[in-house]
Amino acid sequence: MHDATASVEVLVTDGNRRPSLAVIRSLARNGVSFVVLGETKGSLTFSSRYAKHTAVCPSPATEPDAFFEFVLSVVKQRGIQLVIPVLEESLLVLDRRRDEIEPHAKLAAADSEAFHTVVDKRLNLALARQLDIACPQQFELENMEQIGRASCRARV
Repeated sequence: MHDATASVEVLVTDGNRRPSLAVIRSLARNGVSFVVLGETKGSLTFSSRYAKHTAVCPSPATEPDAFFEFVLSVVKQRGIQLVIPVLEESLLVLDRRRDEIEPHAKLAAADSEAFHTVVDKRLNLALARQLDIACPQQFELENMEQIGRASCRARV
């Protein structure tokens, strides 16, 4: 971690992925101080001229508990006010334990119910139907033999 004692306003996750680069550029242009987390020292954003504060963290996909604990410790150490989870896998981990992180920093995400409605196709379609939005026919496969029937229905 560069300058491990510096206080910053925002924590940005997923520094190893391209979307985080756009986030940190925008924050830097607007004079917002931040720390960006990535899974390796070679994370994409770590080489950006905008990334003054970086930290290597556990993977949210393979080590969700360690990732959360790392984020929470950085939030507390640096006085962070806002956590921006850039990718869905980080958001899923942080949302599950939102009640533990939000006393310290706001999570830049919709509330849990809205988030799960968006990422869960069944909930998403149920809401669309409730709002009278036309939706494709849907059914759940219960066994492999239904695959042939499903493809026949799709052609009709």
